Amino acid sequence: TGKMDTGSICSSSSSSDFSEFDFESEDEAKKSYFTIFTGHKILYYPCIYMTKTLFYNMYMIPKIVFYNIYMNTKNIFLQYLHNIPPSIYRCSCGHCQVQPTQRECVCCHSVNVVSIKLEYNEDDKPTGCITDLSGFNTLCLDELVLEIAFKLYRIQYGKKAYNGPYHKKMRHTGYRQFVSWCWSFLGEHIRVVLPSCVVSKIRAFFPPPGLEENFVFTGFLD
Repeated sequence: TGKMDTGSICSSSSSSDFSEFDFESEDEAKKSYFTIFTGHKILYYPCIYMTKTLFYNMYMIPKIVFYNIYMNTKNIFLQYLHNIPPSIYRCSCGHCQVQPTQRECVCCHSVNVVSIKLEYNEDDKPTGCITDLSGFNTLCLDELVLEIAFKLYRIQYGKKAYNGPYHKKMRHTGYRQFVSWCWSFLGEHIRVVLPSCVVSKIRAFFPPPGLEENFVFTGFLD
């Protein structure tokens, strides 16, 4: 492992396999640049390569994002592998993950009806993340609450109500609970894009059976 001040973190092994990522060599991988937005600060960095462990050239990364570099880079790498153009993505809460489309890359701080539930600092800017609030955990993650909410939803919509495997019903109901909490009643066929941090937290709480990488989540639908 290299020193932080020299900006290099690299592997001592020379047997890295780049084939599954369309990289024939480390030099080719270094040419791939990605952008993430943390608040209003634009950060650029090159991905060196990715095998079972992630290694990065660190010289262009400020220390303030070092702690979060693994998850950010992992998600942007997945974005690249699926041939999705890098999004202009702003995350201020520190919990967002890159979503399949730019439209879905929304932070809780940038949605007014969501951010008003957060505490504000002396600069009149929201702090923390909506997913850290106890209200979110109770309404959107508590399994008993979601089961009761789903039953009421089925009573209201009857045969039109969403149906599917248990883990999908829990995620669907969690999303509905969050919308009711922040937007109140929207009306039939009216949809809103949920913050990335919210979607990611609910998905993590009610994951699909088996390996998550073998499962394709349904994104935002108009």
